Amino acid sequence: MKYKTLSVESTVIAGVTLITLRRPEALHALNTTLCAELRKVFEDLNKKTLGEVRCIILTGEGEKAFCAGADLKQRKGLSSQAWLKQHSALEKAAKAIASSKIPLIAAVNGIAFGGGCELAMMADLIIASDRARFAQPETRLGIIPGMGGTQRLQRVIGSLRAKEMVLCGRVIDAPEALAWGLVNQVVPHTSLISTALQWAEMIARMAPLATREARRVMNEGADIPIAKALRLEIQAYKKVVESSDRKEGLTAFFEKRSPRY
Repeated sequence: MKYKTLSVESTVIAGVTLITLRRPEALHALNTTLCAELRKVFEDLNKKTLGEVRCIILTGEGEKAFCAGADLKQRKGLSSQAWLKQHSALEKAAKAIASSKIPLIAAVNGIAFGGGCELAMMADLIIASDRARFAQPETRLGIIPGMGGTQRLQRVIGSLRAKEMVLCGRVIDAPEALAWGLVNQVVPHTSLISTALQWAEMIARMAPLATREARRVMNEGADIPIAKALRLEIQAYKKVVESSDRKEGLTAFFEKRSPRY
C-alpha cells in the first residue's frame, strides 16, 4: 500500500520493517493523515503471522527531525471541541503503536519534541543520532502532553527529571538523554540507520514467540505488584516451553549451530 505521509519497506534483514515519517516540510508533525496512516500500518503489521515481521524500525526522513509533535498549523483557529476531535487521531495512532506485539526501535534522527518525544518512548529501544534533541514543551502552549508523556517519561527517567522537562519545557540533547536513561545509544548521524538495523537483526535472530512473550510480560508487569508480575512471567514461561521454538533452540544448542526460527 502507498502512503502519503510515510514509507513502509522491508529491509535487507529478513523480518525487519522500516517505517519512515515523510512530512519533511512540517518536520514530520503529526497531522490527521499521518496519524491515520501510522495507525493503519501498525494495525496491519500486527496482523501478520508470528515471525513474519520480527522487528520494526521507526525514523524520520532527512536530518532535521524525527517528529516535531502535533501539527499546530492544522489546529490553528480550532475550537476546543474541534481541537479534541483532531487530537483523537493522535490517541488512536498511539494506541495502535503501544498495543503492537512487534518489537519496535525508534531511530531518532533529529528533534523529537512533544508528540515526537512521546512517539519515541512508545518504542522498546531508542537509538539517537548525535543531532537528536528531546523535549516536552507543551506547557509553553498552555496544554500538557497528551500521548503518554506525563506517564512514560517519569517511568523511564524518574519523576524529578521528567518534571524538569515537562514543567520547565527543558530541551535535552542526545548525550544528556543517554545519561538520563532516555535512549539506549547515541551514534553519529550517518550511522543511525545502520546501527538500528544491527539492533533489529539481533532481535530478528531470536525466537519470535519468546521475544514477544518476554516483551509483553515486561511491559504488563512494570506497573503491577511484583507477585502478580511474577505470575505473568511463569504463565508466559510455560507457554514458550510448549513451543517448537524452544525445541529448536535446545536442539541447535546441542548441535552447536545457530537456531533456525
